[in-house]
Amino acid sequence: MNGINTTEVFTDESSATRDLAESIVEDPGAAANCDWSKFDGWNWARILSARPEFADRCDWAKLHGGDWSYLLRAQPQFAGKCDWTKLGRRTALWRFLLRAQPKFAAKCP
Repeated sequence: MNGINTTEVFTDESSATRDLAESIVEDPGAAANCDWSKFDGWNWARILSARPEFADRCDWAKLHGGDWSYLLRAQPQFAGKCDWTKLGRRTALWRFLLRAQPKFAAKCP
């Protein structure tokens, strides 16, 4: 074994990425020199719900059902990017989304 605790490394990197995403939400200037590829779907949902101007940098494939539900509540204009199958038949995700955006009810399976 190489002596590196990969769980700690992963946790530290995930935490740093999450912190950067939150910094961008609070201050878009924090995005300067940002490595956008590090963000996962949840990071993107958080960023874009507050800062839709960064949509052109988003890797939409990284967003999963919960990410889409959260994002579309705040920014319904991204519905055209959504892979609705990722929300599946998960009632809680649909309920969360439809409370704020009932216009998406026709998309619900």
